[in-house]
Amino acid sequence: MGSSRLPVTVVSDEELNLTFHSGLEILRSVRGVVKTAAQKLGLSEEAIYDIQLAVHEAVANIIEHGYAGASDGLIEMHLRDDGDGALVVELCDSGMACDVKNIRLRSLDELQESGMGLHIINNLVDDIEYKRTPDGKNHLILTKKNGNWIKREDTMEHTALQQDGVVVLTPAGELDVNNVDSLRDLIEGEIAKGTRKLVVDLADVSYMDSAALGTLVSGLKKARQKNVQFKVANLQDPVERIFNLTRLSKFFEIYDSTEEAVNSFQHR
Repeated sequence: MGSSRLPVTVVSDEELNLTFHSGLEILRSVRGVVKTAAQKLGLSEEAIYDIQLAVHEAVANIIEHGYAGASDGLIEMHLRDDGDGALVVELCDSGMACDVKNIRLRSLDELQESGMGLHIINNLVDDIEYKRTPDGKNHLILTKKNGNWIKREDTMEHTALQQDGVVVLTPAGELDVNNVDSLRDLIEGEIAKGTRKLVVDLADVSYMDSAALGTLVSGLKKARQKNVQFKVANLQDPVERIFNLTRLSKFFEIYDSTEEAVNSFQHR
C-alpha cells in the first residue's frame, strides 16, 4: 500500500501511516491513498467508493470544523487490515472535539445546502469509534467491510448544449469541495442569462461529496426563485446511492436519460 502524492510510511503489508496538513487541497490525495489500500485488500468497488467518501467527509470535517479552516493543523491517518479483510482507517487530530457518531444530525426532510457529510459518514461505514485522549487528540476510527459493488481534475470538465430550447449541462469527473465553484458558476451563469429550462446531466460524474451535493441544492433553490425549470438526469450508481442516502431524490426531478428529461418539458 502506498501513494506518490503524500509522505506515506509503510509499516507492513497490512498497515501504513501518513501525516498531512489541514488543507482542503489534500483531499484528492487522501482519497487516492484510501483507494489503493482498499484495492490491495480486495474490497469491492462499492465498498471502495463508500470508504473513500466517508474518509473524505471525515477529513473535510476535521479541517473545516476541528481546525476552523486553518491550514496549519496536522492530521494523522493510519490504515490497516483488521485481519478479517476489512479496512480500518484511523484519523487523529488536535482540533476541537467532534464525535461524528453521536452528534445530533440535522433533518434530511428539509432542502439544505450543508450538513450532509455526517449522514454520509454514519451510513457508509460498518463501524465508527471516537475517543479523545488525555493528550488532547481526537481519534476517529472508521471500519469498512467488503461489499458487492471509482479521474479527477482541480477544474471541472463540462460541456453545455441546447436541445429543443433546453440547456443541458454535462459536468464530468469527480466533483468535490475543490472544484464545486466551477459547477456553481456554470449553473448560476445559465440562470443569469435567462435560461428557463435547465438539465444537469451527471452521466460522466463518478464521484460527488457533500459540497457538490450542496451546490446542486443551491442551484435548485436559485432556479426556483427565478422560475427556472431545473432537472437532473443520468445518475450513475455511486452518485444515485448518495442522492438516496441524503434524501435529495425527493427534492429533485430526476430522469434516467437526458432525452427523457428534455422531453419532459413538453408536458409542462
